[in-house]
Amino acid sequence: MSSNRFLFLCGAATGAALMYFADPQRGRRRRAQLRAQATSLAGQAEKKARQLSNVAQGIAHDARKTVSAAK
Repeated sequence: MSSNRFLFLCGAATGAALMYFADPQRGRRRRAQLRAQATSLAGQAEKKARQLSNVAQGIAHDARKTVSAAK
């Protein structure tokens, strides 16, 4: 795809997104929904990161326990 066509499509997509979220009648609701979804996803990612950290700490603990028992 030529760069001019790509730039045109990017500009059209940006304009459509701006029109969608800046709509005077429904834009406020759409922005609020987007904000709520982003907040929810961030919370889920934080929860998953905390879980993975706890699992890694547990594995490390078990490994240290196994190595010290083998001595």
